[in-house]
Amino acid sequence: MVFYLEHVPTGDRAFLEEGENTIGRDPDCSINMHYYYMSRKHVHILVENGKVFIKDLESRNGTFVNYLGFRINEEYREIFVDDVLIFGIMVAYHSVHKYPKFGIFTLMEEEHDSEDSVGSSPNRADGSPSSEGTNPESKE
Repeated sequence: MVFYLEHVPTGDRAFLEEGENTIGRDPDCSINMHYYYMSRKHVHILVENGKVFIKDLESRNGTFVNYLGFRINEEYREIFVDDVLIFGIMVAYHSVHKYPKFGIFTLMEEEHDSEDSVGSSPNRADGSPSSEGTNPESKE
């Protein structure tokens, strides 16, 4: 299985690598994103043994899961396919498609057919190409 984040307003995908994925505006992040209210290093998403975990990196504006009214903290918490992740600002469920510049994602998975995976190398949810910061081995 291959896990990815699908941007709710646009359908753009950011594929997650096995191991730790750092997400934020910093070019050194393994997944570089530029959405309103995102921190330079916003979250870590860990993919391990078919499970996915997330923790906030003390981001300024927080990370929210499934429209719950509280921020997640700096400890890993398991997330599941179809969970909605909101990076930076809480947005009401009925209005998510109105905000294409906000970091609102759904965790998805697909069967990995070796050559059929489209977009697995760019790893940018905003559609721009990425040639740096995609090594999951690089740490802060």
